[in-house]
Amino acid sequence: MTADEVKEFWEVDAVAGLSPGEVSRRRAHFGMNALPESTGSQLWEILFRQWNDFMVLVLLGATAVAFFLGETTDAVVILCIVVANGVLGFLQEYRAEVALTSLEKMTAETALVMRDGCARQIGVEQLVPGDVVLLKAGERIPADIRLTTGEGRVDEAVLTGESIPVHKSSGVLSEDTHLTGRRNMLYSGTSIISGKARGVVVATGVDTELGEIASMLRDAERRQPPPLQGALERLGRLLLIGCLLISALIAVMGILQGKPLYEMLLTGISLAVAAIPEGLPAVVTVALAVGVQRMAGERAVVRNLKSVETLGCATTICTDKTGTLTRNRLRLELVSVGGREWHVQDEAPSGAHLYVLTAAVRCSDVRRVAPGEREAAEFSGDPTEVALAEALLHSRPSEVQAGGEGEFVRTGEIPFTASRRRMSVWGRSVRDGKNLLIMKGAPETILRYCSMVHCPDRDVEIEMSGRRRRQTLGAAADLSRRGYRVLGVAQRRRIVEERPKEEQQEDEETDLTFLGFVALFDPPRPECATAVQQCAGAGIRTVMVTGDHPLTARAVAERLDIIRPNQAVVTGEMLEAADARTVRRLSRTCPVFARVTPRQKLSLVRHMKDAGQVVVMTGDGVNDAPALGEAHIGVAMGRTGTAVTRCQCSDCLSWSCADYLSW
Repeated sequence: MTADEVKEFWEVDAVAGLSPGEVSRRRAHFGMNALPESTGSQLWEILFRQWNDFMVLVLLGATAVAFFLGETTDAVVILCIVVANGVLGFLQEYRAEVALTSLEKMTAETALVMRDGCARQIGVEQLVPGDVVLLKAGERIPADIRLTTGEGRVDEAVLTGESIPVHKSSGVLSEDTHLTGRRNMLYSGTSIISGKARGVVVATGVDTELGEIASMLRDAERRQPPPLQGALERLGRLLLIGCLLISALIAVMGILQGKPLYEMLLTGISLAVAAIPEGLPAVVTVALAVGVQRMAGERAVVRNLKSVETLGCATTICTDKTGTLTRNRLRLELVSVGGREWHVQDEAPSGAHLYVLTAAVRCSDVRRVAPGEREAAEFSGDPTEVALAEALLHSRPSEVQAGGEGEFVRTGEIPFTASRRRMSVWGRSVRDGKNLLIMKGAPETILRYCSMVHCPDRDVEIEMSGRRRRQTLGAAADLSRRGYRVLGVAQRRRIVEERPKEEQQEDEETDLTFLGFVALFDPPRPECATAVQQCAGAGIRTVMVTGDHPLTARAVAERLDIIRPNQAVVTGEMLEAADARTVRRLSRTCPVFARVTPRQKLSLVRHMKDAGQVVVMTGDGVNDAPALGEAHIGVAMGRTGTAVTRCQCSDCLSWSCADYLSW
């Protein structure tokens, strides 16, 4: 729909907003904008489940018989083992019951809305569909909102796995646009990086994308019992049947020999109790506890003892990309000038490469954090611009000062927007006093305004011919195919005025000289390549399941040897169009799935389980939570993961030392 059609559909005035009476009527119909509190399991239910196990029931029966026969010591020992195991299991399972509560913490607390002609700050739970919400940078989005005016960039990594902030605008999209491509929608729980906008609430509470994930968590199947637990149950049944048969046989033989009936019954019962291996649970617990301690030494905390053995039986690891295999932090990878590339692992940039990087940082809104202001980061601002500033800091610290002033004094700017796809700044070089116009943005957009290109070999500007333009666009496309986020950089020295009037600013964006490209990437964590190789050596298949772009997913997967050049990346759109049989086949053979939704992640894990694989799922975002809960074992990122993923990992969880001690 167009923005006007959205307003008409929800019967709302974009200027005045809803009236108090209409708000009350809609709240009565749609309910509060909040996820339902998790009813979870009652304490007594969790406690009961700890003793609702066949082997435990057998041991409890043996305890009763031992007391009856006067074997008090044996009875107390068996009872202590059963109680200790039950209490430990109770504590572990109770902690997993807080998953949906963690989801509620993902939402914002207040929102600025238009009500009855006035802008009002209200609690997010008071929002109703049709409310007109005013949004700005730094805010968390309170509901699912359709943009009507304005634009900006939104961090959707926690929901979709998109590693780069997404540009949002109010344009119309086709009806079948995939979740990750809906550029006119803002989703509850995500955050606005930059820009200002106004939109209409179209979904609240359980009807939001975040609410759908909450529903999937509630509906997800309980994990299958670990292989060890199943084996112990089968062994327990065999032992019980064998003990009863042998004891009954001895009792019958004694009776046939004429011995007293009561004496032979007591003998048979005593033999049965003695034959039951009451020490087996203790032996298993001690063995698993040793494994837990060894994993703790590797900074991995296991919340269920039996899951140690499940992890050892794993055949497939499904892993998220952003924040799991990578740090979810962009880094400058290379600068390209005239076909020559400078890579970050090389020596410090110099000459034309350093000049391009310097120009890119000058054309940005990044700010150096003052000492003591914040310890978590060196810079604040858009992640892309922060990555450029961090790269330049090591070569020319004077260019990125805490107050924003360096060797270039800015006098004006036109900010980046989704429609312009470029940013321009005016300023004066402190060194030579010359006025400059610097532009950075999408390569195809930047080249549209360039009539010249800088030739670094001769340090001259030459005409941007049609052939050179095609070659330059081809070089940018090649970098994009390699998974990079590519920005073009250009400048103009011939400025009529130091700071043109606002209505004349875009007219000045002509006759620029193209300087080069900067290419950024969210690189894999250094330890991941070794981990993937070790898994492959152990016969464990690693599958990347991410919501990020297919090219980016392939680039990371190739660096980690997860995918081979002849293998294809399967997207969420392909899975949506395929039948169940095809999806099942792809789940067994494809190493990388990109642009997938949380529901599709859940479906892939289920197909793998149905195929007989022991599946491990690891991730750090809300979009990973349903799959984490469905897999045989879930592994969360302890320091970077969201609370809901940690709660879904009721089996295995990577935490910090402080959390381990409290556990």
